[in-house]
Amino acid sequence: MAASTVNIGIAAAVILSALLFSPVSQRLTTLGITRGSIKNIHGVDGLRTMPGTNMCEDLHLESTTNQLFAACQQDAEQRARWFPPTGLFADHTATGGGAIVRIDPVSMTAKTLTLKGFNQPMVTHGIDILNDPTESDLLWIYVVSHLPNPDRWDVKPRRTDLPPERAHIEIFTHRLGTDEAQHIRSVRHPDITMPNDIVAVSPSSFYVTNDHVHHEGLIRAWEDAGTQSISPTPNTILIEVTDLKTKSPTAGIKVRTALRVHNNNGLGRGSPHHPSEIIVLDATGGILTRTTRDPKSQNLHIIERIPLASTLDNPSYYLEPFATSTSNASGYLLPGLPHAYKMMADLPFNDRAIPSLVWHVRSKDNRPVDKAGPGKGNVWEKRLVFQDDGMGLRSASGAVLVGIDPERNGGRKQGWLFVTGFGSFGMVAVKIDLE
Repeated sequence: MAASTVNIGIAAAVILSALLFSPVSQRLTTLGITRGSIKNIHGVDGLRTMPGTNMCEDLHLESTTNQLFAACQQDAEQRARWFPPTGLFADHTATGGGAIVRIDPVSMTAKTLTLKGFNQPMVTHGIDILNDPTESDLLWIYVVSHLPNPDRWDVKPRRTDLPPERAHIEIFTHRLGTDEAQHIRSVRHPDITMPNDIVAVSPSSFYVTNDHVHHEGLIRAWEDAGTQSISPTPNTILIEVTDLKTKSPTAGIKVRTALRVHNNNGLGRGSPHHPSEIIVLDATGGILTRTTRDPKSQNLHIIERIPLASTLDNPSYYLEPFATSTSNASGYLLPGLPHAYKMMADLPFNDRAIPSLVWHVRSKDNRPVDKAGPGKGNVWEKRLVFQDDGMGLRSASGAVLVGIDPERNGGRKQGWLFVTGFGSFGMVAVKIDLE
């Protein structure tokens, strides 16, 4: 009896220790507190940096033209004074320099689009693009913009009890092959509180992540350090625009919650072969959350959570065009920060290095990712394909992979990895091996 009681006590202590220590250990890992010095991983030929791509927080590949589109903030000094996603609220007038930039992955040159019908400030963050279902040359572009809240800042005395920002989603259209984007409308709603990233499912319907519940203070820090079970949990919302012609940012909008995930941050699509899959990232938790979109309710239901050993940001999915039955590099590209705690503890961040990395997560047995998952015998391969000490690329918040045809590459399976960051002074490209 005594031995049994002791064994039960030991088991209980082990379980309790695991419950208490595991989340702490996991945060120490993802925030980089236990990580040592950063070793550069720059592919096979080193870094290439593209001028005109300052502080591009997110980017996407438009597959019909093979062009990249990014949301950038070209004024580094202003970003260092006002960037709500990192808790920077020093100067609410520092809202200039927002831009949509197109990048040619072959010539590695960038072109800033002229924004027609748009003459207001834009503090860019997440971006998404969507090909129009009826007009093949028309591209819809959605941009998160973190504008200050005039009800707080433009009154005397200032209302510190009100949120510091009043964010917008800006909607544009772009004719492929031109250098312009036409502003369609702005979207603003009380439930768009701290928007981070966007996934559009139709020209008038899109998901947006709110990455925090609280804008400022220790409770915001607790959201980052805590877990879903013990800290405030923000939401991913579905926005349906019922009027694309109105000039009022608050009219013709329906908004509701579709999912709640701790620090739901980056948002992206899964495999094109699995169009209902939406990827939601727990940024500080370092967790890739695979969800599926319910065709009736449009709610997002969790399929699987895949942990990684760093913070994570805006995801993308690489569908390899040169896959074979024995070699398939299709998978998720996940940028992040190996030493996130240093940046979080020392703002502003424009005068120092911010190390960066990118993970490539794919099925080990070469199956398409949409065929993989729980109960299907899948084992995930988590490859660290890029890492920088912050001297070549300051921060990583977006990554896209463009495959290279093995028939034109001496039979080698490689791709160009494009990486950018909210604090970077130029997007970089590296050639990486994919097998």
